[in-house]
Amino acid sequence: MARRAEITAAVLAGREAGSRGDPVTACPYPATDLRRRAWVSGYAQTRTVAQALAEHGGPDVDQDVAD
Repeated sequence: MARRAEITAAVLAGREAGSRGDPVTACPYPATDLRRRAWVSGYAQTRTVAQALAEHGGPDVDQDVAD
């Protein structure tokens, strides 16, 4: 089980990745690791759904609807 410090570090790393515009698939943790959820949570704090879809080839999203 991940310790609090490891989870905090994962959140911060996810925020950094989101701020750089990295794809969410850049998460370094496997699906069974609690740090993955923390990393994705940090990533999501810096990105909107519309941004992520627009930048990574997703369907067109009306920003007014996404908000």
